[in-house]
Amino acid sequence: MNKNEDNTLRYFQQELGDGITREISLSDYTRVGVGGKAKYFYVSSTIDDLTNAIGTAFSLGVPYQVVGEGNDIVPSDAGYEGLIVKNVSSNIVFSPDMSEVVVDSGVGLSRLINLAASRDMGGLEFLAGMPGTVGGAVYGNYGVGDYALGDYVKSATVLMERQGELIIGNFPGKWMNFGPSTSKLKETTSKFRPVILTVRLQLARRRKDEILSLIQDSLLARQAESVGDQRAIRNFFKQPSGKNYPPIDHLLNEAGVRRVRIGGAGVSKRNLNAIINLKNATSSDVWEVAQRIKELVAERFGFALEERVEYLGKW
Repeated sequence: MNKNEDNTLRYFQQELGDGITREISLSDYTRVGVGGKAKYFYVSSTIDDLTNAIGTAFSLGVPYQVVGEGNDIVPSDAGYEGLIVKNVSSNIVFSPDMSEVVVDSGVGLSRLINLAASRDMGGLEFLAGMPGTVGGAVYGNYGVGDYALGDYVKSATVLMERQGELIIGNFPGKWMNFGPSTSKLKETTSKFRPVILTVRLQLARRRKDEILSLIQDSLLARQAESVGDQRAIRNFFKQPSGKNYPPIDHLLNEAGVRRVRIGGAGVSKRNLNAIINLKNATSSDVWEVAQRIKELVAERFGFALEERVEYLGKW
C-alpha cells in the first residue's frame, strides 16, 4: 500500500470506523461467484451509513459501487479500484390506509412481499421468488411479462451528483424513465453513479389468502427458470424489444447456445438465459460465454443481444 492509499484508508477509517476493509474478494458477494478484489469494502446497515460511505468516497474522488445481493453484476478478475458498499439497510414503513410502503433500498424483495402480504397489501406478487433487493430491482426495473416494478414506484430518494456536488433528491416515478430492464439511473454514464436510498411504492389492498395464492403461482412459474443451487446469473440478457421478437428463451434455443462452455462457465441446461459457474469460473470465462452467446444469436437472427447485467472494473 503506497502513501496515497494509506492516507485514503485513514480518512475512510476516520469517517466510517473499523467497518472499512481492503482487498476483499468480490466472488463472495456475487451470485455467480466470480470477481477480483475490491480495493475498499464497506457494509452499510442503515441509509445514514450508506449516505456517509458514498459521501466520503465522493469527497476523496474514489469511484464507488453499491451492491445488494450481487445478482446482476460481474466484477472484473482485476477487481474494482474503488469502494464497494454492500447495502443491507432494512427499514420498512407501511401505510395501510394509503396502501403504500416506504422501504430502504437494501431490503430483500422476498421480505418486502411477505411482510406486505401479512398486512393484506399486495401488487408485487409477480416478483415472488426473484432474488434481489428493492434498490437493485428498481434500478433495473425488474419485471415479468407485462408487469414491471417501475409501475408501482411513486417516488424514490436518490443520492446523486449535480454540478460537482452530491445532493439528495426525492423524485417521482415518472422521472425515473423506466424501460424494459432499465431506468434513468441505470443509463447514467457519470463516474459517480446515482444511488437509490429509499423507495415509496403503491401497493393494493387484497386479502392475505389471495396474495399468498398469487405468490405461490409466481413461485411455481419461476421454477422453470431455476438453476438449482448452482452459482449463476439468471436473466443475463434483456428480452429484445420491438419487431415482435419471440421470448428470449426461444431465441437462445434456436441460436443453439445450450452447449456453450468456456473455461469454468457455461449456459445452464435448465435456463438458457442463465450463465452458471460450473467449476472455478473466472469473470473472463463468464464474459466470454456471454460474447459467444451474442455471436450465435447475431448469426442466427441478425441482431445483437444486450446484457441486463453490469460489468464492474477494468475489462
